[in-house]
Amino acid sequence: MISGVYLIMSKCNDDTKYDRTLLYGLPAIGKYVGYTTQTLYRWIRKEAFPAGKLPEGVWMSSTELIDRWLMTRNPYRSRGEKTLL
Repeated sequence: MISGVYLIMSKCNDDTKYDRTLLYGLPAIGKYVGYTTQTLYRWIRKEAFPAGKLPEGVWMSSTELIDRWLMTRNPYRSRGEKTLL
């Protein structure tokens, strides 16, 4: 089974580079947000958490999507703080 964090390098239209990190597996996603896999399952089911399941059965998301989702929930919350949720 694939799990972990992968860094993808892409190019913008103006030839500047940016990083987008893809997270594979709920343990890696949970470590990034600072919550358990049980919480992630609940968020996926009930709160439109931005993660998708690959055909191999592995959950995947990107840090960019997660950060945006967290900011829409509470703009004053930073990743990993277990308050105001």
